[in-house]
Amino acid sequence: MNILFDARVLGEEHISGVGFCAQHLLQSLLEVNTKHQITLFFNASNQKARERFLAKWVPLVGNRPDLHKIVIKKLPNKIFSFGGNYYLRNHQEFADYDLVHCPHLNLVSPQSVLKIATVHDVSFVFFPEFLAPKVRIWHRWMSRQVRQADFLITSSYQTKEDLLKVWGISSEKIQVIYPGVEDLVSVSLSLGVDSAREMTKSPYILHLGSLEPRKNISGLLAAFRDLIMDPDFADYNLVLAGQPAYQFARLQRQYEDLIDQKRVILTGYVDQSQKISLLKAASLLVYPSFYEGFGFPPLEAMQFGVPVLASNQGSIPEIVGEAGLLFDPYDQSGFVDSLKKIVVDTNLRIHLSQLGYKQVKKFSWDKTASQVLELYERVGAI
Repeated sequence: MNILFDARVLGEEHISGVGFCAQHLLQSLLEVNTKHQITLFFNASNQKARERFLAKWVPLVGNRPDLHKIVIKKLPNKIFSFGGNYYLRNHQEFADYDLVHCPHLNLVSPQSVLKIATVHDVSFVFFPEFLAPKVRIWHRWMSRQVRQADFLITSSYQTKEDLLKVWGISSEKIQVIYPGVEDLVSVSLSLGVDSAREMTKSPYILHLGSLEPRKNISGLLAAFRDLIMDPDFADYNLVLAGQPAYQFARLQRQYEDLIDQKRVILTGYVDQSQKISLLKAASLLVYPSFYEGFGFPPLEAMQFGVPVLASNQGSIPEIVGEAGLLFDPYDQSGFVDSLKKIVVDTNLRIHLSQLGYKQVKKFSWDKTASQVLELYERVGAI
């Protein structure tokens, strides 16, 4: 089978979210695939983006040049996002593919080719107020495009149920395939990553992820302020590890006193080694999102035995299972009570850590890639 993998989301310098999933899936696909032709399609008008892509992927593709190759175009992505179908359908070099996989909403494909797209979540449907106006418009347009796919992959059963509800798509067109989780413990050992205890001598609560409204950063900051007002918890700090996003500047002003006092520590974007370092020294990880289609940080924390306090919304209960203490993010007093409980209850922390080691083993990128290849073959046989 001749497969075109749309790798346009892999051009950013700091890859996260959808790009993070696509990167790890593609790496594993190139490792486990033994018989299909897979072409990585990349487009960027920015030369540095093209150079970054080639530096990363040429060595991986070069391991099996008989099966894998790269095609790069130089069009502005804003134009390609809306006119990509026309471009691909009018260039002969794209005429011979059997299937195209877009691991994101921006589905483009050659004419008369089977189309698979991945939908990680539909937060843009349920929480449009959490997005900047331009982003809302983009998601509205892309959601129309992605519905033209022949099959959809979702990252959780919750997302599948959401799609059935909001788009009315046939259940038979949707395949749930969980993403994997990278073995960060092995990475830590190979890189010799130390813990981040030098960042703060006090114990700290960690949040990993972009600092955007959907992540409920406002609720976390409010709960943390209430927590440290109690003398029994006054020595705790909060580390927010992630890129500031839409509307976060307002929260920075609101909690400027805690930030200035280094009670709330803003790291900005963290790379893999920095993330590992932070996880190794964290007292607990808090994941208070209003909605997630999957959720990597709780599983990453579990690898290091870090207890997890997580929201009971979206797919989070499905992914965390019994290995995390769940709470209602709309109940602020309950949030604070849950924070106190997981901090002081040593037996609960040990129990959650033990369950976490087992839970995270359910997720593997090799398993994900194998299931995606099986879907390619099943779709291609129809």
